[in-house]
Amino acid sequence: MNTKPLYRFLLFVSGDSLITKKAIFNCKKNLDNILKSNYELEILNVFENPKLAFEENILVVPILIRKIPLPELRIIGDMSNLELFKSDLLLT
Repeated sequence: MNTKPLYRFLLFVSGDSLITKKAIFNCKKNLDNILKSNYELEILNVFENPKLAFEENILVVPILIRKIPLPELRIIGDMSNLELFKSDLLLT
């Protein structure tokens, strides 16, 4: 049985810096902890995807965008605040 995830996220980062690595690690850890495997996460480097970053109006990184479910929501930073995930990003 192939079901679509209930949540879809884009994580915009820049390069391979320590902040980028920390944001990716924290984001995956928090999403796994809260949503288990019921999400899709796409990690996008603004240097490799400048057009998409422009289209998404990315001004700072790292930034996590919840695309599904609507409304679209965003979190900026290293994604270390689990309470922010729970209250502002995941629960509608």
